[in-house]
Amino acid sequence: MKKLMCGLFALFCSVAYGASVTAPTTILGFTIGDTFNLSECHWKGDGALATYDYDFDQPVTPCWKHSILKAHPGDPLDAKGTFKIGVVPAHGKTPDGVRSDSLQLIVVSGKIEGIFVPTNGLDGQDSFLALLIKKYGKPESDQQTEVENRFGAKFTKYTVAWKKPDALITFDSMVSSTDWGLIEVASPLGRKFLEDEQVKRENSSSF
Repeated sequence: MKKLMCGLFALFCSVAYGASVTAPTTILGFTIGDTFNLSECHWKGDGALATYDYDFDQPVTPCWKHSILKAHPGDPLDAKGTFKIGVVPAHGKTPDGVRSDSLQLIVVSGKIEGIFVPTNGLDGQDSFLALLIKKYGKPESDQQTEVENRFGAKFTKYTVAWKKPDALITFDSMVSSTDWGLIEVASPLGRKFLEDEQVKRENSSSF
């Protein structure tokens, strides 16, 4: 019996250790696979005149907010559906250089399957790369390429990726301009959502 108990204890420890190694991927307090159960951010006004409070004035965080191009504050949201939504992270969860007013979640069938974290590009690329390596370990791919702005100045940008059991994490330190970067965390369902979005954009822009 003593040997049996020791064996079960060893098995439990190995399972627990394995679970910690493959723990769900998180960033800024959001977790891949979690149920989307955030409340809407606080707003003022009614209908087309309604506006959300500034992110730093939100009384309860994290919270979500409609895109002003798609809906007004206070309009209903099917929390169990599939959509992309703007979010304000919990106070104290956002490092300097994150463009917090442009954060977005991808929700698929009521579960968080993707997280977009825009950054300040060139100015923060070294610090963000260091933070990501500290959090996720050595990346699976790491490319450095030279880019040039419209004035002819040249810079080195990073394109880095980590592959986790539940998500692909990518960091493009400069996207479209030197002052915009993007950290993207997406599960296979989140990637499928993005691919479908891309197809819709291409189809809608075709002649």
